[in-house]
Amino acid sequence: NPPVTDVQLREFFDSAMQEAKLTAGPGCCVSDVWISQEKHFAFVEVRTVAEANNAMTLDGITFYGAPIRVNRPHDYVPPTEGNVMAPGGSLPGAPGLVPGMPNMNNVNNMGTLMQLTKKCRRVHVGNLPVNAGLTPATLKTFINQLMTQLALTVKPGDPVIDSFLSQDGKFGFVEMRTIAEANNALAMSGIEYFGRNIRVGRPADYAPATEELIKQCEGT
Repeated sequence: NPPVTDVQLREFFDSAMQEAKLTAGPGCCVSDVWISQEKHFAFVEVRTVAEANNAMTLDGITFYGAPIRVNRPHDYVPPTEGNVMAPGGSLPGAPGLVPGMPNMNNVNNMGTLMQLTKKCRRVHVGNLPVNAGLTPATLKTFINQLMTQLALTVKPGDPVIDSFLSQDGKFGFVEMRTIAEANNALAMSGIEYFGRNIRVGRPADYAPATEELIKQCEGT
């Protein structure tokens, strides 16, 4: 099998969505892509809830000569009524407000900053206990509590805005709300959790923020 890269999968998925007329508007509908190390599965993040729903119709589409399965991840939670993100990242009735982030005058600027900084706001959490009944939600709670206890947060509130747990439960990814808190999170490496010393580090696709980008994020 040919090696599949993030870029190839992003381009393929976006093209398939465009050709099937499943997108909500012009432009690339794929926000982010993550491929497992063994290349057996991947996660594709699209820009809207509607496009994520539409993407389910791609199940069975051929990719490099083989049909692929497109479905919901195991931690999928359907949006509640009145809490569906509108195009551009805003919530109905609350213009300029992005969950987990402060208000800004320009919604599109905030959404762009969140996307541009995503790879430097995520951390990899490894050596997790596999028999502790860990879920994405409990991993998120644990990291939130630990960050607070160790004074690694930069402002009030929970620092974790999203979490992912591998199917075997051995590792996960945690997305922080700020770059500073993602940097601070590295200090948690070695902390004992259910008898195992967790390893906290940068993911393989880590991309450090440029000085210009950091300046844009100041005050957010």
